[in-house]
Amino acid sequence: MVCSFRRCVKIVTALIVTQVILSIKNWIEMRDVRLRGEIIIKGRVEKPDEYPFQDPPSFHDENCNEKKKNILFLKTHKTASSTVTSIFNRFADINNLSIAIPLYNNMFRWPYSFSKNSVDFLRLRLKSANILCNHAVYDRNEFFKVMITPFKTVTILREPVLQFYSAFYYGNFTKSFELQQYRDPVEQYIKNPRKYYRYFRKIGSLHFLLQNSQSFDLNFPRFSKRLYNNTFTDFLNYLNKSLDFVMISEYFDEAAIMLKDMLCWSYMDIVYTKKMISVDLNYKTTTPSINATTLIRSWNSLDVKLYDFFLKKFLSIKKTYN
Repeated sequence: MVCSFRRCVKIVTALIVTQVILSIKNWIEMRDVRLRGEIIIKGRVEKPDEYPFQDPPSFHDENCNEKKKNILFLKTHKTASSTVTSIFNRFADINNLSIAIPLYNNMFRWPYSFSKNSVDFLRLRLKSANILCNHAVYDRNEFFKVMITPFKTVTILREPVLQFYSAFYYGNFTKSFELQQYRDPVEQYIKNPRKYYRYFRKIGSLHFLLQNSQSFDLNFPRFSKRLYNNTFTDFLNYLNKSLDFVMISEYFDEAAIMLKDMLCWSYMDIVYTKKMISVDLNYKTTTPSINATTLIRSWNSLDVKLYDFFLKKFLSIKKTYN
């Protein structure tokens, strides 16, 4: 059926306006990432932090007799972070603590940097929070405007290849990138990731899960290549000073015990059941090939450095338990 001239003009105009809106949204999103890159380099490395760093935590304090109740948990993607979040949420409920809730959906502005304006203060029992544990991109100065001080800062990391596979299936990228016909869609994707950039508008903010997402959640700018090499060491050193404990997903039980000791908690406080387990059978039964592993580690080289750095630190703490 042929539309009238006036109707056709309206349809074309609507399509153009929609395209313009999507283009502006995409441009704003990319601009924010670049700006955040400049902020973290200048504001976190070259300039002193607005708030002093705490002394390294103790994992073997025999005089520990009071549970620590002020905790910031930086929830990273597909790292068993939902299980950790459930531990903190239950602890907050049992102890009648003030917990920060996002103003919209279940994240604090992700993928944008955290802001105190993203907290629903009407649902916050106190003017500040004992616990904050939903997804939020790390911005230490902003967290200090919300948290009751002093507080412990905790996060969790996962081996980058396994984390990438999990994130790929979590984002349903097999369907989005039309890779259903391949035995290992992840390997097919990682052979030429840039080929799929044209789908980014379709998948929206989830595209941030497709490269160095753990570093991204901790606020390292992945789009500013000129900042990568020399600055990443500074970034690691900054995290090493500002994070009290980095859990490792592959050693979850050991990490939970260390967390208990650092926070002066009991074993009952860290009892858990696994959350957000993938039900995708293809993901569960696929063993990454040597080629896929190599390509994923190269594509996510920052996450590899991040993980290796904190794995080494974690294992050194673990040795003190032997």
